[in-house]
Amino acid sequence: MFCNNCGTQFDDTESFCPNCGTPAQQTEQAAPEEATAPAKNASNDIKEKLPLLIGAAAAVIVVILILSALFGGSAKSTIKKYYKAVGKGDQKTISKLMAPEKVREEQVDDAFDCSLKEYYKVYNKAWEALYKGLKKEGKVKFEYEIKNIEDIEKLDKLEDEVGKIDDLDEFKDMLDDVYDDYDFDYKKIKTCKVAEVKYVLNVDGKKAAKGTYVTFVYKYKGDWYVYCGPGLNSILNQLSKSDDADDYEDAVEDARDALEDLD
Repeated sequence: MFCNNCGTQFDDTESFCPNCGTPAQQTEQAAPEEATAPAKNASNDIKEKLPLLIGAAAAVIVVILILSALFGGSAKSTIKKYYKAVGKGDQKTISKLMAPEKVREEQVDDAFDCSLKEYYKVYNKAWEALYKGLKKEGKVKFEYEIKNIEDIEKLDKLEDEVGKIDDLDEFKDMLDDVYDDYDFDYKKIKTCKVAEVKYVLNVDGKKAAKGTYVTFVYKYKGDWYVYCGPGLNSILNQLSKSDDADDYEDAVEDARDALEDLD
């Protein structure tokens, strides 16, 4: 017989297992193959369930990819990220959404002879100075509204504002001119959408700065980028032209003083 506790085979005349001492009456007459049968059955169960497990994992991956496409990297979500960054004065995000990082590095180096890190530092300091100064006049709130967004070939209402840029090929040609001296392959642009976006910078309940931008958002090497949107300098110009420009003069001056570190 075989011991149920340790599996040792011993003579039927023995009262206890000679290996572990388990009483003989608690053992069963069983062959070693029968004792290991449950392990084999468990292995078979895993093999049978393996296709189901693989299918479930694949389904989860598909759901993640769909959610990513819908919410993580769409044209509209990119525009939202850009305008939210403007409202927060987050120059690093603004810059990253304007063009591939390599292109931005080359542009900044050409224009200011500095690194992107130094560029972000100066601009963030300027944004901070502007909003700090504006808050002295009251509550500051940046708002924006995406009026519509559509494929570049279907501009309709936006056509007059866009001018000659009315299809993807012309948009590619324009960016080819803009980024002609940089590491940018306009042929890699696969799609482009255009949106009319209105923004308002309220200070103490007053519309201190406002504008409407025909904002292009294009897909380049798998990522979305914004072309044409408000930046710090355009907002400073708006504040300088507002009816209450005198109230914002110090804030504007502080921001422009900070930007002089790039000169």
